Amino acid sequence: MDNIIAILPIEIKGFGIGCEVYYTSHIVKDKRSCELFLKHLCAKRAISVKLMHKRMKDILKVSRNLPYFIDSFNIFFPFKINETDHDNLRRAFVNAFYVENIKDSTIFLKNGSTLSSLNKDKSLKNNFNHASKVMYMALAKESTNFKKRLELYQSLNILDF
Repeated sequence: MDNIIAILPIEIKGFGIGCEVYYTSHIVKDKRSCELFLKHLCAKRAISVKLMHKRMKDILKVSRNLPYFIDSFNIFFPFKINETDHDNLRRAFVNAFYVENIKDSTIFLKNGSTLSSLNKDKSLKNNFNHASKVMYMALAKESTNFKKRLELYQSLNILDF
């Protein structure tokens, strides 16, 4: 499965509001809104969005613009992309793992693409910092679990040939 870089809202003629999902190798149009797409992505991995957001509020001490945590390499933070009357067309999401730099309300991605935002530079950087904090916490937790398993295997002499 390709990794998702960004999820941007679009208006699909004759249908309504959908999203464009940018993978590392291709782009897919989906008839679900960005939030619904992320909710279904969480459901595939047996993650409760309500419980996830409750944990994010406890960890980050914020109540708005919470990132979506799928796994340690798929953490999506929101940013404002359009000024429209529809709430579902305003917010896009980008994977924090693929963000290289944020400057002047523009998100620079590792693949060379850029995403323009209507957020101010400070709020955009705060959203990214919240997502990266959660990402580094998850990576640290996974590395300690890996070290514990490696020590167990070494104590059992399974890896010795």
